[in-house]
Amino acid sequence: RHGPVLCEALRSRGWGLIDDFLPREAIAGMRAEAEGMLARGELRPSESTRWDEAQGGVVRYAKKNVLYTNIEGGARYELAPLLTEWCVSLVSSLPAACNQHIFGGAPALRADVHTNKLAVCLGDGSRYDKHYDNMGGSDLRKLTVLLYLQDEWSEQMG
Repeated sequence: RHGPVLCEALRSRGWGLIDDFLPREAIAGMRAEAEGMLARGELRPSESTRWDEAQGGVVRYAKKNVLYTNIEGGARYELAPLLTEWCVSLVSSLPAACNQHIFGGAPALRADVHTNKLAVCLGDGSRYDKHYDNMGGSDLRKLTVLLYLQDEWSEQMG
């Protein structure tokens, strides 16, 4: 239902923000799954990359108080069925919608090239620094979608 609005925002600004993207009940269910995965030790420390001027190259670093896991389905489906179903639904529909509304039907985005990641910020200085999700090479991702599961998120939170 949000596809055309999101695609228009991506086409005109290069990014989109949709409040109340999913019903609160769905968000609460996914958050409960994420909290359960955290409690069971299913998440591991998250890392990213950034350009280091002193070293003249890209360096890997640990994100402070950020944990993650991939949402993969299969044998891990029962750990997070709501998160898995949402990811499958999104990556099944959004590429086609973007291709139609942004790229005039050209196959710019593919539904079979995706990574579904759950990140949990633990507070106490945790954050996501600005970074590139795709540094090139064999990484074919072209679009990143964030869904915040906490209550009362605001743009000032990043």
